[in-house]
Amino acid sequence: MSLQEDIRPASLRSDPDDVTGSDGGHSNKKPTTSLTRIEAVGDAQPDNEFSVMGYTPQLKRLTIQTMLLSLFAVPFGISSGFYTAMIGGGPASLVWGFILVGCLQECVAVSLGEICSRFPTSGGPYYWSYALAPPSIRTMLSYVTGWLYMLAIWMLDLGTHYGTAILIVGAINIYYPDWTAPVWVTLVICYGLYVLSTLMTWKGHRWVPMLDTVNAVFTGICLVAIVASILGIAAEGRRSASFVFTHYDWSYSGWGRGFTFCIGLLPGCFVMCGIGFISSMSEEVAVPTKQIPRAMVIGIPVAILSGLVFILGCLFTLPDIDKLLNAPGGSPMPVILATATGSKAGGVALLSLIISNAAIAWNALIVSTIIQMLIALIGLGSSSAFNAFLNVGIIGVDLAYGMPIAISLCSGRKLVKDAPWYTGFLGKVCNIISVLWISFSLVLFSMPIAIPVDAVSANYAPLVLVFFMGFSALWYIIQARKVYKGPPPVDFLVSLDIPELPERDDQ
Repeated sequence: MSLQEDIRPASLRSDPDDVTGSDGGHSNKKPTTSLTRIEAVGDAQPDNEFSVMGYTPQLKRLTIQTMLLSLFAVPFGISSGFYTAMIGGGPASLVWGFILVGCLQECVAVSLGEICSRFPTSGGPYYWSYALAPPSIRTMLSYVTGWLYMLAIWMLDLGTHYGTAILIVGAINIYYPDWTAPVWVTLVICYGLYVLSTLMTWKGHRWVPMLDTVNAVFTGICLVAIVASILGIAAEGRRSASFVFTHYDWSYSGWGRGFTFCIGLLPGCFVMCGIGFISSMSEEVAVPTKQIPRAMVIGIPVAILSGLVFILGCLFTLPDIDKLLNAPGGSPMPVILATATGSKAGGVALLSLIISNAAIAWNALIVSTIIQMLIALIGLGSSSAFNAFLNVGIIGVDLAYGMPIAISLCSGRKLVKDAPWYTGFLGKVCNIISVLWISFSLVLFSMPIAIPVDAVSANYAPLVLVFFMGFSALWYIIQARKVYKGPPPVDFLVSLDIPELPERDDQ
């Protein structure tokens, strides 16, 4: 991956004053903007901020909010981590852990929103790290952050594909409970999903924005339909409120009372770890300096509320926990739905809603798809491969978020004080909490979910993370430091009321 890829909209790359001539050679003209010449145009009207350069925002105000539902994919995210939550203490851990993660991720959202308000670019963390870091280390930090972010996206996408494959196997097990799917079957289904997403890239890319909007609406419908169905039918009765909110059993993990609760944080982290991804829409909305931070901060409460609705619906109709932990393929959700509806067909129907809600990246690239498919081979030798994929993704995205937050905090938050969405002392508190939370999550998601462990049940997340980061560091020393000089100039910032940005090292 080249971190110097031009991230500007197509309309900007055709600027007649670009440094590249029409014949492909280099022109003597200098670019109209650089990271040292970002001019303010005052308080432009929302719909006119981008019209200064002839660029029309593509997303309506409502769209950026509804995309959050599609991004979080709450039913799928919670379903994928339900097994881990049961190992990690059960119902009480899932409910209160989800709320706790939401509060901590809200601090991350406030911190990122403030930075994004200062530097609203789709480059996200790797651009922010460069803009905020001291000149002596900003290029290296930007490069490392870019690799972390890319790895996180790969692994979260892989986790989504692999998790969807597990749910599909679970749907089959509803009708054939005695059938145990070999791991290669799950892998083949995962590969089939990759083929579908790749075909969407080639043939259906023009429909992707529409699919995002449809999926957002569909997510809300799925949530209501599933919860209403299982609570309304409750074929085997309903659990008490005391069970749902206070039942806590740490005996399954082997870790002890305290750390077991932390194991149960995975579902919340998986659902809400993508809050920073919304920054990629900075060049598609009318007022990115305000709309993107607002979307980030509002998004977490939306995720908490919708997540609790789904969680409580499942817990009030929860079958025996031992039965869930012995579910075929390690996927409890098919058992929950089939038991609650008292019908195999009903269970499969509701499970199909969750599967169709999976936030699979329909704009996957060929190279990244091949890499993800190769990493998925870990599943052939490890029963905890799915958790490893999610853990690496969560660790990677948290570290990518944490890098610019920590840099800003260590520099006294000087560069965000002029941000249109500056939060003052609250922002500093959120920065500190975010850095502490991300540091803890790095340790948490490097640990196995249960002990003792063997070669099959071990958590391979640290191994995968160290391998890729070691490779990126080696490549930086050998080659990348010679060619990577920081993010490209982002011309669309000319139309925004943004102070001067740091100069690229090659200018």
